Amino acid sequence: MTRLTICVIGAFLLLAVMPAAAQPDYFSRYADIPHSRTEDGAFVLGHPEAPVTIVEFADFMCPHCQDYQTVVHEFIDQFVATGMAKFEYRFFPIVHPTYSTFTAQIAECVEVQRDGAFWPSHDLLYDLAADGQIGPNTPETVATALGVSAEKLESCLETAVQYEADTTLGESLGVSGTPAITVRLEDDTLGWAYLREAIRSSGGLPINFLREIVSTEDKASIVVVPRPLLLDLVSDSACSTSCWRDIIPGETPFEGIAELLRADRQNIEINVDPAGEDGMSAVSWRTFDSVLNDSNFIVEGADGTVDVISLLDVSRYGLGDVLAVQGEPEFALAVENGEDNALFYAIYPAKALIVLAFVSLEDGLNELTTVVGAQYFSPAAMTDLLGRAEVSEWTGYEGLDDYLR
Repeated sequence: MTRLTICVIGAFLLLAVMPAAAQPDYFSRYADIPHSRTEDGAFVLGHPEAPVTIVEFADFMCPHCQDYQTVVHEFIDQFVATGMAKFEYRFFPIVHPTYSTFTAQIAECVEVQRDGAFWPSHDLLYDLAADGQIGPNTPETVATALGVSAEKLESCLETAVQYEADTTLGESLGVSGTPAITVRLEDDTLGWAYLREAIRSSGGLPINFLREIVSTEDKASIVVVPRPLLLDLVSDSACSTSCWRDIIPGETPFEGIAELLRADRQNIEINVDPAGEDGMSAVSWRTFDSVLNDSNFIVEGADGTVDVISLLDVSRYGLGDVLAVQGEPEFALAVENGEDNALFYAIYPAKALIVLAFVSLEDGLNELTTVVGAQYFSPAAMTDLLGRAEVSEWTGYEGLDDYLR
């Protein structure tokens, strides 16, 4: 699935070498500010004891990121240099197919040669990119400007892969465009800022929002840590039967479900659908970082408890991840969803659980098949469904043709 970005790819010119005399002093802003790297290699600026860290996911080739540097510099001068906060930079190269990764590697390799030179290179690369001066000779220009060896810089590029760890982390948080600003607390909790009754999960935060984060005493109260909708499928659960986030179909009262969902700031567009002809009600909602526009549902049963929980979103999990935790399903069903793909259902009667996956017919069913949904049933609802559905016994990944209906 194509990742969205709020940046627009511009036209990039080949490098024009700037005379050394025209170069700003890229080291002066950072001369007296401590710098470090996280355990997984990210670049951090600021005093180790600062109580909060602003984490930016960005791309040197992104015009919006280039513009946002004015705010970043203001934040560094006001809050990082004074020990009130730290600033952590994460590569998220999504704009240019060549130069987004290339510039990230250059910045990493400058630090390999000269301690503390990442931050000057960070500013220099943004300036070069904004001027349309990123090209094959950029390593030589950066080396000249920052006093490092161009030859060593070039030889380092192939092994500079910090952007991979940063991108993986960003994707786990739901980053889809740059710049994206997240918040890391003292206990290493990382999440999105919750300000003015909203999760701020896109674009660069203005300086007044960053100031609010720094000045808030209980910083954990304004940070929302993403919890993937389908996480329970790949996590050990204390429930002995079908269960999603401690909601047990057939046991948990339906009354109060809407309030329970509202208590989690990640849930949005929460609607209570009144009872229909069958006398049963339902609650629908989405999560703030949902990839799909489809709603999730919790449906009331005849006895007033939750009958069905239906979840739908594109996850980071493959079918193999689910089977490793849930075990192999007893039954399976697949329905063609067009010429090239199908929807696959792994059915667990004993758990009253159905796992939904999206299958490319060209690739076939395998451990990497993307999981896109789950349905948790009450025992009665599961029995009723199996009585009406035409399913096949699970015979493994190679059985896709046998599962198709």
